[in-house]
Amino acid sequence: MTIRHPDFQLVDRNSGLYQLAFRVSTATPVLDSYIAKGDPKSGKPFENRDMVPNRVGFIKVEGGVIDCMPMTWAQHVWTNPDEVRNALPADEQLHVISMSVLIETGDGMFPLSLRSKNVTLYPEHWHMSAAGYVDLSKARPSCSLLHTVFAEIEEEINLLASDITFVQQLGLCKHTRSDSAVIESCFYAKTNLGSDDVLSRVQNAKDTYEGNIHMFSGTRVREMLETEPFVPSALATALLTFDR
Repeated sequence: MTIRHPDFQLVDRNSGLYQLAFRVSTATPVLDSYIAKGDPKSGKPFENRDMVPNRVGFIKVEGGVIDCMPMTWAQHVWTNPDEVRNALPADEQLHVISMSVLIETGDGMFPLSLRSKNVTLYPEHWHMSAAGYVDLSKARPSCSLLHTVFAEIEEEINLLASDITFVQQLGLCKHTRSDSAVIESCFYAKTNLGSDDVLSRVQNAKDTYEGNIHMFSGTRVREMLETEPFVPSALATALLTFDR
């Protein structure tokens, strides 16, 4: 299967778990000059909470090690537009790290989330049932992405780590749209729970506001990849999963 699509760029393909190497120095003077202008949408100064690092900023990957740094919401907002990010020094051209997990149930079904028409990015697009930004507080102590993987699975599908029997990292992809500086870590996971059991668990999940979960066979998911709108990282994750 060709892992290529205009909506994403395959940055790295790696089935071994990435190690996060956090930089000691996180100075971003040129980026700070943009942040000082305030929020580009509202023109208002950023709130204090927007200036506190809570995400992980990708710099580069080499040999299974991701060079990264703590990242604030304000940095994320200003590095999103291509024209701003490309004007920054190489070490300040940050992409926020996110993750997507395609889960297979014990009876061979795959839960996908249809995003609400009310979300800002990719409304009414199909997405993985577990996805989200990598949380700095979970990733930094372990220098790993796995804590976020299990946290998102629990928050969005209500499956515990003990319900997951297998996890495989697939690689990294980058969204190619001009206003989304995101590097996505793609994962495949399995549970022995059947699709009905998983859907029952979803009803009590903590985080379900972005979309509704639906179950599909692998054959149907492959068909949908050709005809239905998918979030770029979800498309990459599915293609990588079926090409394992």
